[in-house]
Amino acid sequence: MINCNDFISSAQFRPEDKLTEIDYRNSASRAYYGAYHACTQLACHFELLNEEPNHAIVIKALRNSDNKNHKELSTLLHQCKVKRQNADYRLQRTFTPQEAKKQLRTTKAIIRQVESELAEKIA
Repeated sequence: MINCNDFISSAQFRPEDKLTEIDYRNSASRAYYGAYHACTQLACHFELLNEEPNHAIVIKALRNSDNKNHKELSTLLHQCKVKRQNADYRLQRTFTPQEAKKQLRTTKAIIRQVESELAEKIA
C-alpha cells in the first residue's frame, strides 16, 4: 500500500540530475501530496474531521484543533498547498529549483511532525 513517504520519494531529486522546470513543478506537487496525506491521517487519528476530507477541510480541522502543533501543521500545509498551486497552475511564472527544494524540506518536516505525534498517541 502506498503512503505519504512514497510521494516524497517520487519528489526527490539530486543536484546533479539534469532536470527541467516541469520536474521542479512535479516535485513540489508530489511533495505537497505527501504532506497532505500525512496530515489527513493525523486528523483522522485525532478525530478532528466531521466530514469527508479534502484539502481545505484538513487544513481547517488542524487549524481549529486545540493542539498548538496541529495549528502549526495547518499553517505549514496551507503554505505548501499555495506552493503546489503555483507549481501546477501558474505557468506564466518561472518555478525554480530553490522553490522545489524548499517545498521538499517543508513537507518532510510536516511528515516528521505527524509521525512523531502519531507515535506519541499510540505509545
